[in-house]
Amino acid sequence: MNYDREDSGGDTEYFIENGYIYKRSNIKASTFRAVTLGVLICFFTVFFLNYCGVMIAEKRASSQSRNTAHESGNASPESLNRNRNITDCNTGNSCAEAGRGFAEQNDYEKAAVFYRKSCDYGHYESCRDLVALYYENKAQPSPHDDPPSLLSKACSYYEPAGCFMSGGLLLRDYPDDAVKQKEAFRFITEACDYGFYSACGQKAESLLAQGRPVHAYRTAVEGCRRDDVRSCAIQTVISLKYGMSDISKPDKYRRLNRGCYEAGMDEVCFLYALELPDSSAGDRVLAMENACRISPDSRYCKLADLFREKTDSETAPDLKSLAYRELCLNKDMDYCFRLAARYEQMPALSPEARREKAADVYLAACGMKNEKACDMYRKYPGSGGQEKNGGNLPPALP
Repeated sequence: MNYDREDSGGDTEYFIENGYIYKRSNIKASTFRAVTLGVLICFFTVFFLNYCGVMIAEKRASSQSRNTAHESGNASPESLNRNRNITDCNTGNSCAEAGRGFAEQNDYEKAAVFYRKSCDYGHYESCRDLVALYYENKAQPSPHDDPPSLLSKACSYYEPAGCFMSGGLLLRDYPDDAVKQKEAFRFITEACDYGFYSACGQKAESLLAQGRPVHAYRTAVEGCRRDDVRSCAIQTVISLKYGMSDISKPDKYRRLNRGCYEAGMDEVCFLYALELPDSSAGDRVLAMENACRISPDSRYCKLADLFREKTDSETAPDLKSLAYRELCLNKDMDYCFRLAARYEQMPALSPEARREKAADVYLAACGMKNEKACDMYRKYPGSGGQEKNGGNLPPALP
């Protein structure tokens, strides 16, 4: 049988026989194609069944979590999961996770237990979180705590908030311990230097108490630029104490007001009450009353009572002079000199009356054994270079 064949190159081949064209399938290609299609169908079937199984399992787990949360007082599934794994807390991360779970439920004592354990494992963020609970009075320190080690860890690895709270704890709990106060200053300094500007105000306050007003001023200026209320108040206090005129009166009052009522600084309330103009007698009383509430210093409460009494009287009182007088009688020499200077510049008095009142103030301060006051008194006409009363007892202040 004679015929010509033409191969199309596909799954079908064509041939000519007796003048007719015939076609037939390429069996090898068809078989390969069928096998490939079968394998793909099997693969996708298995994948689909596995996917369905996973979805069913997740749905069951979600349903169980909701039921458990309902039985446990509607706690979140994440918190419940943390609490289930507490018994497995054997690393810093797992103990920290457990501590956060209890903190979310406001169980701070248990949170402290696990933060402490996590801190012991070297998880320094937990050291900071533990100190934060103590600083905020949410948990009580444990007898097992090693305070120097704990506070140092909380301040490690550039944790400025941990440094700040460590210093704050020492300042609050050891006010009369010079060693602890020194350590507190170190922590607060590190916090400020690390960029935690809320600590700069306390650093400036400590520097000022150490008799370092220049350093205190620089630190306060840096903190005030970042709108730290305490820093702005301390900068203003230094400006007032050292006669600087770098702050306008409106800004001065605003800063002192915020330092008094927002930062709760008793000395700032006191200065704010003294610096207010005479037309703001009511605000003076409020500021001094706030100083009395904040501080155990009896002077502030005494001045608050005095301001309240005089403000209620019919005559307009000179509250600033009254405050200076009370403080001078309390042997605060700085206010004796301020009172004398105030009398010297009081326009309502005649020149003779100004000199007489100022001389009497200096004499009273001289009677309190202040040599500078004695020298000032000798410069006034009529003093004769001699102190009345032999310089032993202060006469009545004007």
